Amino acid sequence: MKNSVPLDEIKAFVDVAQAGSFNAAASLQNVAHSSLSRKVNHLEQWLGEQLFRRTTTGVVLTSAGAQHLQRFSEGLELIRGSIANASRYGALRPVQISAVPGICMALLLPHHTELCETTEGLAIRYMLDRQLTDFSDGTEIAIRSGGGRWPGLRSALLLPSQVQPFASLRIASEIGADPSPRRVLAFPLVHLSVDTAWRTWLSLNEISYSLRPIDHVFTDVTVSTHAVRHGLGIGLHRAGIDPEPEPGKVAFVGQRTALPDFGYFLIRPEDRALRPVAQRYVRGLMQRLGCGEGAIEAFMA
Repeated sequence: MKNSVPLDEIKAFVDVAQAGSFNAAASLQNVAHSSLSRKVNHLEQWLGEQLFRRTTTGVVLTSAGAQHLQRFSEGLELIRGSIANASRYGALRPVQISAVPGICMALLLPHHTELCETTEGLAIRYMLDRQLTDFSDGTEIAIRSGGGRWPGLRSALLLPSQVQPFASLRIASEIGADPSPRRVLAFPLVHLSVDTAWRTWLSLNEISYSLRPIDHVFTDVTVSTHAVRHGLGIGLHRAGIDPEPEPGKVAFVGQRTALPDFGYFLIRPEDRALRPVAQRYVRGLMQRLGCGEGAIEAFMA
C-alpha cells in the first residue's frame, strides 16, 4: 500500500456513509457498486480498522468509522473549498506546501478557509506525503519536524515540541501515573513513523535508546493511537499536533515534557525567493500560529 493519502478511497467511504448503503451511493455517484466496495476495502486495509458493519439493508458505521467520518468529511469540505477558490483565480499557480497528514490537519487546515477568503489571489495545493520534500516538484514551502537547522534551507519555528507518554488503561494501572523512564522502558514503545521523539525524551533522562524488537512503528497517527489504546505499548502524545486521547480509553502516564531543540518548522529553500502570494500566505499563517513579526520577516527575507 502506498504511503500517500488515499483521497479517492476516503471520498468513497464518505459517500457510502452518507448514503447509508453501497447501492445507494453507487446510484447517486453513477459508479459501480464493486468500485465503491473495493475502495472502502482498500481504505480499511490502509487504516488497519473496520469502518462499516455490513447488514442486509445497508451499512452501519463502527465506532472507528464514526470518528473517521467526521474528520474525513471536514477534510473533504476544505479540499472542495480550496478547489473552488482556485477556480475563481483561473490559471493562477497555487501556493504548494508539503507536510505529513497529521501536521497538515493540526497546523494548516484549521486556517485554510480564513486565509483563502482574506488573501487576494490565494489558492493552496497541499502535498500530503510522508516523504520529506526536496522542493524539486514545485513545492515552495514545507513543514518539517526536527532541530530547525538544515543545509540550504531557511526555517521558522511554528510550534515547540511537547510530548507526554500515554497508555491503555490496563498498562496505565500497572505502570502508575508518573513512572520513571526506566520503568517505561519495561514496556514496548509505540513510534510514529521515523519520529525521534522517544529517543529525545529518553536522552533527557540520560538513557541511550535504539529501536527494539518489542517496539512498534506505525506511519499513521490514528493507527498508532489505536495501537496504544489496545495495549500494544506506550505512545508519546504530541501536544498541539495529535488529537486529544479519548477519555476512558487511554490515560497519560507521565508529565508533559518540552523537547529541547526540537519542534515543527516552516521551511523553504534559501536560494529561492517566495512569490508575493506565497509571502502573503506565509505571513497570515505565521501570525495565526502566534509567530512574532521578527520571525516572519527573517523567514521571508
